[in-house]
Amino acid sequence: MHAFGRTLKASAYTIGVYPDEIAELAKAGERGKPVRTMKATLHSRKLIMSVDRLDYSKGLVERFRAFERLLEHSADQCNKVSFLQIAPPTRADMHAYQDIRLQLEGESGRINGRFAELDWTPILYIHKQYERSVLAALMRTAHVGYVTPLRDGMNLVAKEYVSAQDPENPGVLVLSHFAGAAQELEGALIFNPVDIEVCDPRTTFPRVR
Repeated sequence: MHAFGRTLKASAYTIGVYPDEIAELAKAGERGKPVRTMKATLHSRKLIMSVDRLDYSKGLVERFRAFERLLEHSADQCNKVSFLQIAPPTRADMHAYQDIRLQLEGESGRINGRFAELDWTPILYIHKQYERSVLAALMRTAHVGYVTPLRDGMNLVAKEYVSAQDPENPGVLVLSHFAGAAQELEGALIFNPVDIEVCDPRTTFPRVR
């Protein structure tokens, strides 16, 4: 295309991450206090982890309810798995995002009130920012990376989760097919986060044994 005396070309360019850098961050972060504390509080339970901006497109409420359904229909998973959701603040001055935060706080409180035990809180919902090394190390610790956007151009968190894994004992990536990354990460468990039948957590989540 020609405009203003110049030749212009429009194309789609896939974005990515630096896997080696993330792997190094993950290994370094494992020695930090936040990750050591997280591991200690798990008491050998399995960990499902998500990291997202507080954004309506990320499917946060839907994934909380999917985890609730896992606990509801698979009683043997109760007290054997914890779900860590880290959602750093974003656009805090907009009412729509304030509403999402209130909804997530309400859903996590309701689900924890329903299933929690004295020694176990099912959902750990954290609304704050962490350093990259901490996030990478937590991803390396997590047995399941749960990435469920309702619509996303790429979603680099999915790639970061894969890059952070221990190659000797990797976790499983559960990925929405509405994320652009699903076109590349063929080894992930791909599903539709808005389809109740397809998204049945009894078949979507790997079994915890």
